[in-house]
Amino acid sequence: MTYYLKIIPLLTKTKVIIYKIGNMTLGGTMLAEQGWNMLKKIIYNYEDLTFNFEIIDENSKKYQLDNFIEILEKIKIIEQGD
Repeated sequence: MTYYLKIIPLLTKTKVIIYKIGNMTLGGTMLAEQGWNMLKKIIYNYEDLTFNFEIIDENSKKYQLDNFIEILEKIKIIEQGD
């Protein structure tokens, strides 16, 4: 399953940006991509966000941040350089 981070700016003239978080394998690992780093920044700076965001999968299913973190806690995330 592939997961994406959708950044939705508060200003309507700014474009929506979609980052790939990563692709989860059947073995329970996920190879982290650019969206993973963005997601970590969101988690650590949640109170100061100046944009809205959604976490979606390849089927356009939406996930709440806390539910998605529960999914991530059950898998191994492989970041570049690991």
